[in-house]
Amino acid sequence: MDTEVLGEAAPTVRSPRPPRSSTGRTDRGRLEKLLKELRGRHWGFGSAAAGLAFLELVATHSSPPAPLNHSRDALMMALAPRLTARHRADQFRRAATLLARGASRDSWAQAAALILRAHAVSLDARPEARLELIQFCERAMGLEPTSVDTAIPRVALLLKPSGLTVAGFKDLAVVQIHALCMAALQEVCARRPYAGWSMLDIDAALFALRHHYANAETTLCGEAATVSQRQEDFRTLGLPLWEALRQAAIRLAAKPGCAPCRDDAWHQRTQAAVFLAIGTAKSATKADAMAVPVQTEGPTRIICRRPIAPCAERIDREELERHRVLECPLPVATMPRRAALEAAHRRLLLEFPWAEDVLDAVFDDLLGRAAVGSAFLAMPPTLLVGRPGCGKSRLARRLADELGLPRLDLCLGGSADAKMLCGTSRGWSSGRPGDLATLLATQLSASAIVILDELDKAQGPLRNDPGIQAYLLGLVEPETAARHHDVFLKTECDFTGVLWLATANALSGIAPALLTRFRVLMVRQPRPQDLVVVARNVIEDMAERWGVDRQVLPGVEELDLPLDRLTSTRQVRQATEGAIAHWARELQRH
Repeated sequence: MDTEVLGEAAPTVRSPRPPRSSTGRTDRGRLEKLLKELRGRHWGFGSAAAGLAFLELVATHSSPPAPLNHSRDALMMALAPRLTARHRADQFRRAATLLARGASRDSWAQAAALILRAHAVSLDARPEARLELIQFCERAMGLEPTSVDTAIPRVALLLKPSGLTVAGFKDLAVVQIHALCMAALQEVCARRPYAGWSMLDIDAALFALRHHYANAETTLCGEAATVSQRQEDFRTLGLPLWEALRQAAIRLAAKPGCAPCRDDAWHQRTQAAVFLAIGTAKSATKADAMAVPVQTEGPTRIICRRPIAPCAERIDREELERHRVLECPLPVATMPRRAALEAAHRRLLLEFPWAEDVLDAVFDDLLGRAAVGSAFLAMPPTLLVGRPGCGKSRLARRLADELGLPRLDLCLGGSADAKMLCGTSRGWSSGRPGDLATLLATQLSASAIVILDELDKAQGPLRNDPGIQAYLLGLVEPETAARHHDVFLKTECDFTGVLWLATANALSGIAPALLTRFRVLMVRQPRPQDLVVVARNVIEDMAERWGVDRQVLPGVEELDLPLDRLTSTRQVRQATEGAIAHWARELQRH
């Protein structure tokens, strides 16, 4: 600082002391110059020490400004060399709080308080202290401090610059955000990662990580990058760091007296929201300048909790992009209300009166779950077993339709491998993800129902080799279904929201290990009085396939079906379809 501003040039000849009133006017004029200089400068983090020396000069003046009267003692105590760095930082923060109390946004007192806060962080660099500095800057801007729980923290880009406000926030907040991220990265490599960190320190680091990717135009290491490059940086560096911080929070929460950490669902939703927010900072409006809420209506689940591995081949890359949605929160099917379940039960009983025992078992389980308040639609893996032609395949499809879930039909008769479920490797023209992952991506749902038709006829590549049946073991078990590895996506998929419904003619063709994981329900053959209902269902199916109204087609009584000689639903279907086709030909002739 030049001597003209400070007024410290020493005269060579000792002159008589001027009158007291003149000296007061001269000192007051110099003090006003000091305050003007303090208010006009943009104090960054690197100049905090120089700013502190400047402020100390003002505070020790014979006539200090009024706002310093309340914070002068704390400031002078902080300057005492006998205190530890931590205690000095606490005194600097206390002095800053007293100095900024009641001060206007563009006053020199706000500038001085910001300098004190910055210097306190240079002495106490805990993540919690850096977060306090960021929130102090927001208060100085006239804004509510951003909570550490805010999913997508946003920089107030559209606020009009005024004095210290923009310079202080831009300089200090960006530096503190970057410093928090670097501190978290350094701790990962420590012998005991995050051993000395508190829960608030971990929250501050997670806040900085979200803030950086939502607002900065660089990678985590500070390199300029495009939106796609920053998204890739988030997958390869940001998410692993996030996971390390989450694990540290879990370890800390397990200690007695520690606050609980956030649940996995919050982390999944927020990670997906941050990924989607990358590159959208410039388009943020003033209304959402400080925070963009996460859409949390209804339960959601992220299928691919870890990022999908990138690839170089154009064809594979296009396929991967269609499945990127699996990295975002997708809705989970909720348990229908009791009235809706009972109505579905009655409709299916009218269509399948001979399967009353099966329907009662299925809906009793669903109604029981609904009665105890189960939030998600779920039921145990179920195997419908019955003789050919008993209607079990159609029953499975109608049950899936009534539950309102996306449906994947897999006919396993003669199947030799599990590629339809695990996907095929990249680099080949036939490379693609598993059918189940594709279904969830196209339907934008975390829930689905898979119908495994003719499970007992699934053949392995070798004799006595269960083949796809062995692969199904890891999908129908909830614990392993949550970590199912897709060969093409090269990441783990969470399929715990998928319901499994299988059909078989006999139990002998099913591997015992797989059979123990299914609830087995026996479907009886239709009774003679049920065959009319079967024929009526066939006519309704044909009307839907032909795209005509049900009333256009004749009734069962008009077809003269030989129901007394038919014994299975398959025979009734063939006879009814033949009779309808004959009726249509006769109608054309007339």
